[in-house]
Amino acid sequence: MKDDPDFLDQVRSEVTDPRIWIDRFVVGLFALLAGLSVVLFTLLADAAEQAFKSMQASGRWWPLLWTPALTALIVWATTRFAPGAGGSGPPQALAALDPRLDASSRSALVSLKISLAKALAVVGGLLAGLSIGRQGPSVQIAAGVMYAARRFLSPRSGISARELLVAAPRRASRRPSTRRWAASCSPSRSCRAGWRRARPA
Repeated sequence: MKDDPDFLDQVRSEVTDPRIWIDRFVVGLFALLAGLSVVLFTLLADAAEQAFKSMQASGRWWPLLWTPALTALIVWATTRFAPGAGGSGPPQALAALDPRLDASSRSALVSLKISLAKALAVVGGLLAGLSIGRQGPSVQIAAGVMYAARRFLSPRSGISARELLVAAPRRASRRPSTRRWAASCSPSRSCRAGWRRARPA
């Protein structure tokens, strides 16, 4: 039929359009950067953990001063400069998928700034001797890196911010309790408070 689009013309336009290939390259590049950021974060976390163990071995009483002092500094700095970096990670990444959020509200949960702050907070916490998981924070770190790709995509790429976030590794989001937590998490509301409301009685 004459009204049907020419399939070969569509394929030809996608193959020959340089902007489409640039968009694909940008997504692939940021996916690679997201993976490398998680690898670097893991290496730094391992180094921080070993550093605390070495300090603990040199003086058993050092953690009594070091741990609360560094923990208080991390909590203050995170609350003051990057409140979106608080929490475990997957709830914030899942809350950023809410289509009702505008760009500013979403950036308060996932961005390069939040990813850097999250990595520093977790590494600092491990250096202080705290027991902190790494899989959850890595989700938010990778999501922040992938979300940054939107600035380099053309308007006609058809790739939304939500699709970039979905492309980030979010294996921890499979937990049902995490989904309940994310449902009540927003930039203007404490995720911790949301967990208390979503938690079954």
